[in-house]
Amino acid sequence: MAWAAVDAGLHGAPLEIVTSVAVPGGWGLGAMLIDTDTDYLRLEGERVVAAASRVARAAAK
Repeated sequence: MAWAAVDAGLHGAPLEIVTSVAVPGGWGLGAMLIDTDTDYLRLEGERVVAAASRVARAAAK
């Protein structure tokens, strides 16, 4: 993350930090995620993005 932040700064480009979820194999169109599953995935994604943002801000200084 740090190198990406520095590189974006050098090129005057924005740094976009995103999150995604890899769905385990065997889950198809018929699979159902319950609310606690999706809540966990969302919260964990937010935690990872927040940590990456802190690293990027520190590297960009």
